[in-house]
Amino acid sequence: MKKIILVLSVIFVTFSCSNDDDDGNSTIISLIDVIIEPSGENCINGGYKIITGIDLNGNQMLDVNEIDSTEFLCNTSNDNEVRISFGGRFTTESTDWELAPEYTYIKNFDIRNYNNISSVIFMATVGVQNGNLDNVSYARLIDVTNDQIISGSEIETSDTALVWELSQNILENIPEETIDIGIELRSSNGSGWVEVNTPYLILQRN
Repeated sequence: MKKIILVLSVIFVTFSCSNDDDDGNSTIISLIDVIIEPSGENCINGGYKIITGIDLNGNQMLDVNEIDSTEFLCNTSNDNEVRISFGGRFTTESTDWELAPEYTYIKNFDIRNYNNISSVIFMATVGVQNGNLDNVSYARLIDVTNDQIISGSEIETSDTALVWELSQNILENIPEETIDIGIELRSSNGSGWVEVNTPYLILQRN
């Protein structure tokens, strides 16, 4: 098993379509599953465990015998940067903005608890289903407490691999109060699912 420091890591995962082809043959699916890793031996400051493999039995999840590799994406410890992780991954085929489940929220976030912050950035891996080259995956942050979109937080890609994308600096658009922050996701044309994965809120100091 490998450990990866987040600052240096880029993950590329290609997805194959799960629909039957024109001859009625089922397509094999390559899956990635990202699990929050608590602080411990694998990641001193916590992070993510990333498992990949082939969904041989077609149940849209990785069973133990289907796992090909396990890697760890570890949080950095840096006085000039704070990384706060959202929970889990989220997919949708909707062309309307869809809010990720509550377990993905950053709960009780208050920017006033962090000193000398110069920028706040939303970072995540995003991608679209393989074979849908005209599709675009859009993700953005929402202040769930006040039901307000956080301006400048939108990221997007048309890549069929999961690629890292970063938002603008959204520091000035975060209210100075305690809020829950969620992620909204949508597909540009609904021709296949889109995904957001390993999402972080990055706070940087001068």
